Amino acid sequence: VVLVKKAAGKMNVTVHPNPVSEHTVISIYSEKEVMATYVLNDYTGKQLLQQKIKLLRGNNIIPLTGLLSFPSGVYHLNMMINEEMVSRKIIIHK
Repeated sequence: VVLVKKAAGKMNVTVHPNPVSEHTVISIYSEKEVMATYVLNDYTGKQLLQQKIKLLRGNNIIPLTGLLSFPSGVYHLNMMINEEMVSRKIIIHK
């Protein structure tokens, strides 16, 4: 399930590998240098991680580590840039 709320810009976000066991990376394309925030929520909506990152123009690879501390299950990663938000489902499988 992928929910995309698109503004005028182009934001292409992928998470791989997925399912995840220990760590994964977020791949994101940005049309310009900009600050972004990603939030990882569990299935109840509880916020588990939040981080602000600087995206450079072009392709960006952001490591997402420390996932071993979370139980196996379905999680939602929300990437926010200005008024644009993209949500990706992450499956943690140990």
